[in-house]
Amino acid sequence: MAAVLTIVARYAIDGPVPAFMADASSQASGKGLLIQITHIIATGRPASAMPCSGEKEELRRAIFPVLLEGRRAGWMDEVASPFGGGAFNALTTAWPTYSDRVTRTSTTPELPALSCWIISGNNIRLSADTTRRTLVVRLEPAVDRPEDRSDFKHQHLRSWVQEQQPRLLAAALTILRAFHIAGRPTVFSTPIGSYEAWDAMVRQAVGWVMGVDPMAPRNAMAAMVDPRRRAWEDLVDELWGMFGTGEFTARDAVVELGGSQATEAGAMAVEELMGGKAVTPRTFATTVLSAHRGVVAHGLRLEIANPHSNRGVVFRLARLPKHGGNND
Repeated sequence: MAAVLTIVARYAIDGPVPAFMADASSQASGKGLLIQITHIIATGRPASAMPCSGEKEELRRAIFPVLLEGRRAGWMDEVASPFGGGAFNALTTAWPTYSDRVTRTSTTPELPALSCWIISGNNIRLSADTTRRTLVVRLEPAVDRPEDRSDFKHQHLRSWVQEQQPRLLAAALTILRAFHIAGRPTVFSTPIGSYEAWDAMVRQAVGWVMGVDPMAPRNAMAAMVDPRRRAWEDLVDELWGMFGTGEFTARDAVVELGGSQATEAGAMAVEELMGGKAVTPRTFATTVLSAHRGVVAHGLRLEIANPHSNRGVVFRLARLPKHGGNND
């Protein structure tokens, strides 16, 4: 519903909108069909899929045709994990225009950023910054061969939706109009950062009608789609147990993490964050500690205590004050 309402109301939303991701446990789960019927309800036409691994140049080739033609939505299919990063993140927060270099040229056109973006694939893992910019839909058929399913109310759902499209679009517009007439009540008090205008119109409307937060799966799936974030949280817990608020160097951390007091969760966190690199004080400092300076996990922030110590760079964990309850 949130995806349909977003495409329908896009020109009335004074700001960027999050991306939508149709993720599935296996092939033939129905993610393509879900995207197709969403697009048909909102626009009256099927969506066009663009295979896109997410590599920067391929991403550019997928983005510009959608923006140049002013399409209501762009669908990147069969994306590879991990997906996301700077180029896609910039696209999902661009407003009111998007600008980037055209592949194999020095041209950097500036185009209206009014298209909605949908990605799809199987067991997609998102980068940390892309996770917060994405509304996740997860499909998990409870059968071995989902392509053989036949117990559907509408055997040819896409054709049925196409026939019923005027009525379904009217229903979407009715939801938005009723929400507006009701004064656009605030159902969820914590807004979605970067997407305040979308939050006020679409997220709150869905919550008002259904009592369900369409962004809730984003938090529930964050650890799964972004294992590095979860690994950092586990490592922070480990370092907190070892050093508390005391100061430590990368060498201190490597020695303690390799000692008898280290936990299995800590070892797995180090392995995930190092990405296959050998664990030495130097590599641990640059790949893990320096890369997470200022990052908050479980109310703790990694800080540099003394960058000029004769022991090398000295770190510490600082406990942050709580603001309004959940401090994670």
